[in-house]
Amino acid sequence: MHRVACLLAAITIGCARAPEPEAPDSFLGTIDPLYRMAVYEFSELPFQPSARELWEALPFDSFRIESSGCYGTCPVFVMELSRGGEARFEGSDHVGALEGSFRGQVDVQGFARLCLFVERFRFDQLEQSYDASATDQDTVTISVVPKGATAVTVSDYGEQAPPEFVAVELALRDLIRTIDWE
Repeated sequence: MHRVACLLAAITIGCARAPEPEAPDSFLGTIDPLYRMAVYEFSELPFQPSARELWEALPFDSFRIESSGCYGTCPVFVMELSRGGEARFEGSDHVGALEGSFRGQVDVQGFARLCLFVERFRFDQLEQSYDASATDQDTVTISVVPKGATAVTVSDYGEQAPPEFVAVELALRDLIRTIDWE
């Protein structure tokens, strides 16, 4: 429940921190048109870019989420998503049927929406680390690699990160459940 409340707060805070829009769609109006097409999947347009063109328009090369676990039932896993759709998952504890090494594909729209979340919630402006004073907590670490740049990595020990982090974390965790892992 805490995570849901944080996500709702992230949406409110993320939108409140954004510049005042001139129109409801002004944020998307500032991004590359192909990036916008990847997010919204315009299938009725006469111009249909190739999948390669859509992937190239996206502003991030990769995403990684790692959950370190705790002494209880916290999941232990690493998931990596790369430009082009390659997905990799390594699960070792409390991950149900996903224990072991798996590969899959994330579609361009899922990756594009994740890019949009990371940009919209200004992930690159978060602190590098958030820590609880209690022991036996899970650490969730998220790394994003902007196109042609170095990784931005943020760690959250004990659910202390702000709602912007939680929104990106939940979006990544949601992709885990939507990818067909093999």
